[in-house]
Amino acid sequence: MYGWPSPFSSSASTAAPDFDMMPGRVEEEPSRRMGLPPQRTQVSGGASEAQAPRKPINLSARARNLTLDRDVEPEEQVDDEQCHGKQSHAELQRELYLQGRLPGFEVLDADFVFQPNFAPEPEPERESRPVESKADEQRRIRDELEECRKELHLRMRGQTLGRKDERTTPAPSPPLTSEKISSNPMPRTQSDELRDALRQLPYRNGEDEPVSYVSHHDLDPVRRKVFATAFPECDGPDQVVQVMTENTEKVPSEQTVVVKNGGSTSADCRILTGECLITCAELPPSSCIEYSFREEPGNWALAKISEEGLDSYRSRKFHMWKNMLENPECEAQFRRMLQIGPVMCIFDTHIFPTPDRLKDSYQVTDERTGKIIDLPHPVSLLRKWDDRRQSYIAVVERLDGAPSEFEEDQWWEEEKQKLMEQHGAEYVSGMMAGRS
Repeated sequence: MYGWPSPFSSSASTAAPDFDMMPGRVEEEPSRRMGLPPQRTQVSGGASEAQAPRKPINLSARARNLTLDRDVEPEEQVDDEQCHGKQSHAELQRELYLQGRLPGFEVLDADFVFQPNFAPEPEPERESRPVESKADEQRRIRDELEECRKELHLRMRGQTLGRKDERTTPAPSPPLTSEKISSNPMPRTQSDELRDALRQLPYRNGEDEPVSYVSHHDLDPVRRKVFATAFPECDGPDQVVQVMTENTEKVPSEQTVVVKNGGSTSADCRILTGECLITCAELPPSSCIEYSFREEPGNWALAKISEEGLDSYRSRKFHMWKNMLENPECEAQFRRMLQIGPVMCIFDTHIFPTPDRLKDSYQVTDERTGKIIDLPHPVSLLRKWDDRRQSYIAVVERLDGAPSEFEEDQWWEEEKQKLMEQHGAEYVSGMMAGRS
């Protein structure tokens, strides 16, 4: 880049540069193109200032954007009285520049050379839009036409400009005075009375802490059907509501209340609770574990056991089943247990009872004594209601001490091999095949 003579120095040359900026165009003097009067000053040795070496500098962003032909800031008009002594125009401009009073420029260096930046400014990046397909373009056009049609329809009706049709718009009713409001109170509904009755009930959470009423809603019919498997009160004509409560730390909990059919007082409400069959602790139906069997995966039932009680009970059930297999009470029990296969999930006759329609597969009779023996019937899935999320969460059903799902088949083959060594291979094979 070639340096131009400084229009602000004490001397300037009228010599033009030895190249053309544009073909066919007569170059003007740089000082004139910058909007300044031409100056002619000789430096020592007879050479013009244009030939003297100059120190290039970087101008500010505003100065760089100024072209030689346009966008030049107007010169500041200074009276001669402001200048102390006689000064040339170039000296005055130089002094104004150094004082920071020349509009559009910053004080950079006393010894400088203009070096305009002719590089074009980079264009801002345009927002890239995905290429529309033909179907998307047609859909967009149809949507725009539909919007235009709706707007035109509203304009014709005068609604866009806020006008109202006096023929169809009813006149506003006068505001109610305080006398009218006080003389016509809103009647209390049965839901309001029920809410007041539910607020008065003494609620306690699973930690036996007192909790307060927050809200209530009717029990979902699907959950009510599940509750009825352990709480017969949910299968009657009475209303069953779920009351949301919370303790002093805002921890939510859910309570089940049975309201007498048609009742709305606290005397008609009864908090429904059960007792854990393992820990004997009091727990609401929402804290009980729900289970299903593999024969009926979509049929859920409620077990009166808490998650804490289940954890303590799960640890010893696998050894109970293994001892029953290795030491059967009768041949019928041994045969049926071999046919059922390995039991790796929680089971219990009293906590997870087998439905009557499935008992034939999990009961045998001792031929010697006539005693009915219940066989282990493992559950398939377990779940529990989460009071905070208001949804179900899965509960582990696999027994502690049992092999993993990947090792189950290999473990069962090794266990059958031990039984064959103990009772004989032919005898065990016959039991598994159903031969007596």
